[in-house]
Amino acid sequence: AASGFDRAARAGDLIALDDQHPLLAARDNRNLLDSWIFSGNANLVRDVWVGGVRQVQDGQHHARSAIAARYRQTLQRLAAGM
Repeated sequence: AASGFDRAARAGDLIALDDQHPLLAARDNRNLLDSWIFSGNANLVRDVWVGGVRQVQDGQHHARSAIAARYRQTLQRLAAGM
């Protein structure tokens, strides 16, 4: 499965950060990227578009439930085989 990082960015590939998050308070454009990268486990990504199609909205991937279900099934199959 593609990670999304296996190709060069194209028009319509965008990331919107949560500009209301406290970790981004009082940050100017020069410090914004550093604040995001070093924010630890805080999810500052609000929305993501890939090729102009929104994949993440309000911090939730559109297929989150299906992905989580497949993950649980995979872990159960792996645990059963141990």
